[in-house]
Amino acid sequence: MPETQRRSPNRSRKETSLYPPIVAVATCGCVDLAYRTVRWIEDLALDECTIRSAAGAEQRAWWQLWARVRRADTGEPFYVAVPVNPNGPYVEVGPSGRRTWGLARVGETDWQVSPSIDVVGDLRQDGMRGPSLWHETPRVVGVPPGERWTIGTP
Repeated sequence: MPETQRRSPNRSRKETSLYPPIVAVATCGCVDLAYRTVRWIEDLALDECTIRSAAGAEQRAWWQLWARVRRADTGEPFYVAVPVNPNGPYVEVGPSGRRTWGLARVGETDWQVSPSIDVVGDLRQDGMRGPSLWHETPRVVGVPPGERWTIGTP
C-alpha cells in the first residue's frame, strides 16, 4: 500500500499517512451527493450516492459511482452509474472500456468528480445525440473513513 509523507507544520518530523494528500479544487457550482453505504442500490434516497466495485467479462475491475438524482428534462428521480478513478484523473478509456471520471479528495470526508458528468438520452432518429438527462459536476460528501475505494483497488 503506497504511503505519502508530509512534513508537519513545525518541520521537525515527518508524518506518514495511508491517505493521499488533500487536493485543492476551485469552488464550482457543484451539486453535493451525500455518500451512503447501502446494501442495495435501490436504497439510495434522492441526491445520495455510493461507490461499488464492478467487473467486466475480461476480469477487469473498476469502481462505479451510483447516484439517485432528478432528470433535467422531467424532474423524475432516476439512477446514474459511471466508472470513477479514485485518487486519479479522468481517463478516456478506463478498465470498464469507456470513459472513467477522476475522483479527488478535497476534504477529510469530501471528494470531487472531474470533469462534469453528462448523462444523455438515446440517440435521436436522425442519429444526433439525445437530450441531456443530467449534467453536473458532483462532489461526494460525508465519506466515512476506511471506505475501501478510497485507498485500494476494486
